Amino acid sequence: MEGKPYIYQEFKATAGQKEFMLNKAITPSSDNPLFVYINGVQTVYKDVSPSEGGTKVTLYSGAPANAIVAFASYGVPNVDDFGRPYTTNMSEV
Repeated sequence: MEGKPYIYQEFKATAGQKEFMLNKAITPSSDNPLFVYINGVQTVYKDVSPSEGGTKVTLYSGAPANAIVAFASYGVPNVDDFGRPYTTNMSEV
């Protein structure tokens, strides 16, 4: 669904980096949460805001130098009247 795409992105952080720019526009919600991991450990974020066709995520505290910061949001599929997922874009199949 629009605003709720599947996303998985990793970044190699600079020392103290708090802001990360995701390449898709997402709107986290209870049915489509955004998960954030620093070196494999789940953490929380301070803010998520739209920015230039993507999404800016701000963490509460900066990541250590060279840490792998991963963002995952599993999306909400479009479903038909029977609850089966479908796509309107055949390149996604």
